Amino acid sequence: PSENTHFEILLFVFILAIYVKTVYPTISGGDSGELVVSACNLGAAHPPGYPTWTLLTALAIRVPIGASPAWLANLMSCVLDAAASTLICLTVHKRTKNVFAGILAAGLFSFSPTIWLYAVRSD
Repeated sequence: PSENTHFEILLFVFILAIYVKTVYPTISGGDSGELVVSACNLGAAHPPGYPTWTLLTALAIRVPIGASPAWLANLMSCVLDAAASTLICLTVHKRTKNVFAGILAAGLFSFSPTIWLYAVRSD
């Protein structure tokens, strides 16, 4: 792996660690309960149903680590949002040839209030 790959892994782990520290321990309200139940039963939530999210969450909640399905669904949101932040960093870095621009873009995305809220809960 290149030096940049190590940097990207560190960025992902850093963002994920902050999200995990603030993850909701259970159902957060809103559509969260309905969506987690849909993933548990492999059913469909209200339209549009979010089939990709439901399938990914159905896999995530079956990880045998002894946590509740709600917490595992919330954790999956943390992982996916940290991955999105890392992809933003990669894209901006590649387009601008400036690693600091990538870090700034990832930071502004990751820690904006709305993104952070949806990163730590399953809705």
